[in-house]
Amino acid sequence: MRRATLLLLVGVAFASSSSILIRGASSHPLVAATYRMGIAAAVMGGLSLWRHRRLFPHRSSWRDGVPVAAAGLLLGIHFASWMTSLAHTSIATSVIVVDSAPFVVAGLSAVFFHERLGREGVIGISLAFIGALAIVAHEVSADIGLRGVALAAIGACSLAGYLVIGRGMRSRLPLLPYVSAVYAIAFLFILCIAASGGYLSSWPPAGDLVLFAALALGPSCFGHTVYNKVMDVFPATTVSVAIVAEPVGASVLAWAFFGEVPGVLVFVGGALILSGVMLVMRS
Repeated sequence: MRRATLLLLVGVAFASSSSILIRGASSHPLVAATYRMGIAAAVMGGLSLWRHRRLFPHRSSWRDGVPVAAAGLLLGIHFASWMTSLAHTSIATSVIVVDSAPFVVAGLSAVFFHERLGREGVIGISLAFIGALAIVAHEVSADIGLRGVALAAIGACSLAGYLVIGRGMRSRLPLLPYVSAVYAIAFLFILCIAASGGYLSSWPPAGDLVLFAALALGPSCFGHTVYNKVMDVFPATTVSVAIVAEPVGASVLAWAFFGEVPGVLVFVGGALILSGVMLVMRS
């Protein structure tokens, strides 16, 4: 359990770098999402071939294929909708909406896995959400942009579905074949959306390609892969609450790389988030 907890925290740290990397790119968010998932799918597919000598285990059937395809589709929807929402509303507003995902995960987990949260768990989720709200409250724009909020809400719900499916599949399939298939399906979905919108008509700048590779290797190949790895130990609700801690890591990285000193609300919000995560883990 301690090893899984440490691994989850390290995964959150890697995933926290995504906002810093996206911030540095000049390309459209759908272009970033396409390259991110394409590179991640290629890397994890190569690791799966090296480790298992195949992309998908022979014992899998359509009963495994359907939820895997659904998880990939939901992950693709999450990245396409959430990253696009950043162009239609403030980052703070988008983060607040996406960080409501643990409430959706808790409801789905109760229905499909009968994993019910006790009072500590409910308090923990609420504290984590309030903490995330505190971190970004000073950045919320008065003009929130309904289109951006709607896209962020879609991103929250699709992330919840992706995590809940992962919770069910991790006991059935090895990690590398599962995530390589999910990433590949997510890539194909985002590729179709970006191509149909004409966003892939030219090559992105070389600097952006470097950032896309970093997005794939850090937040996806390690961050999201770790989320799936620890799902055989923790319920999906616990993992989703831990993901809410990403703004804390992002604030630390912004301090380190851009000299943006966190305000008092960041420290207060970070303490609330970490307390909420601990309560959910205890529950």
